[in-house]
Amino acid sequence: KNIIIFFILIIKMYNNQPYIHNSMKELCDELEYGNEKWIHSKKVRDAMMQVDRADFAPTFPYQNFPQPIPCSVVISAPLLHAYCLEALKNYLTEGSRALDIGFGSGYLTVAMSKMMNDKGCVIGIEHMKELYDFGIKNICKRHKNLIDNKK
Repeated sequence: KNIIIFFILIIKMYNNQPYIHNSMKELCDELEYGNEKWIHSKKVRDAMMQVDRADFAPTFPYQNFPQPIPCSVVISAPLLHAYCLEALKNYLTEGSRALDIGFGSGYLTVAMSKMMNDKGCVIGIEHMKELYDFGIKNICKRHKNLIDNKK
């Protein structure tokens, strides 16, 4: 019940925003060129563009705010994903290894692999079975090869 109230408050807060997006391109454009610039590098933009948030966020996937997912948790706002990827961009290189603790929806786990051009290894750990299943299902929609190839 608390997550629903939280979600309604977020919707009300963002209903007045001028940015209602319909695609990853529009979302990434806001993150790169909007009032607050979260994407600073081509590497981060390219990685985020390769991972369609609609596969990971069941509602309003292209809006720049958190979205509810199972187990009363949220997929972080895209600006946080961009911030994390920017902070890690010099470490997420081909042949690198990364650990995503609490991978949730799986979005950031896949985005980190894309930062390495799928030529590294990202291990995602999730302790809630329902959330683990949700994340694996999301990853398998378009990125099953990462699991099959242990990337």
